[in-house]
Amino acid sequence: YIFTLLLAICISTLSFGQGTEDFENSPKPGNYSDGQFVGSGGITWTYVQSRRAQGNFSNSITTINLPALLLRQSSSNSKITSSSIARGIGDFSVKLYKGYTGLGNRQVELFVNGVSKGTSDAFDDYMEHTFSIASINITGDVVIQIKNITGKQIIIDDITWTAYDPSTASVKENIIKGFSMYPNPVSDGVLNVLSASTSVKEVSIFNLLGKQVFSSSFSGIKNDIDVSSINAGIYILKIIEEGKTATRKLIIR
Repeated sequence: YIFTLLLAICISTLSFGQGTEDFENSPKPGNYSDGQFVGSGGITWTYVQSRRAQGNFSNSITTINLPALLLRQSSSNSKITSSSIARGIGDFSVKLYKGYTGLGNRQVELFVNGVSKGTSDAFDDYMEHTFSIASINITGDVVIQIKNITGKQIIIDDITWTAYDPSTASVKENIIKGFSMYPNPVSDGVLNVLSASTSVKEVSIFNLLGKQVFSSSFSGIKNDIDVSSINAGIYILKIIEEGKTATRKLIIR
């Protein structure tokens, strides 16, 4: 029991090893080109037919945190690839925006060690879109690549990933009897949490940096939790009931 409890606590407080890229060190504004830059986390990023996104997008986009990177188009083989990253990969997330004003869907594909792990939803609007993949779970050194798979420009920003964490796979269906949560991903701002007991439940949500972004408590076997104020992305949900702990990966769209 003590080992399981400590392991659950570690998941919520100490196992948020991760990497990020905010493109602050990306190439200076200019024409599309091939090249490299050392990112904010010391990782070398190699880009193909890309340019810094700084003032070359519609004013309708209000949430983008410049600078970012603009991928040209699939016919140009436009993509960005990391150098080797230690400690593997667990979850992945990147923000996407429409580049320029031409009509047509924008979409990217994620590759890890040269193997496709999924494609983002296609979009053609000026909203912020978060492309997230949970539980990739690859150990050892990894190489991350994001590739434009459409004929239209797409802006990427704020790449985030967690290190591979074997403890998340080894923790059983938790020790809170009857615990469950749905839907996951959350797309309508409401997360349902249930357990078999009516005891008080303490609910906490942490981002991938380990920062708590939400907390509440409730009694009863079921509660609808309003998470509409939390930005889209990947999080860790932690529930404590009668000294027992459950943790889950949570995706908010």
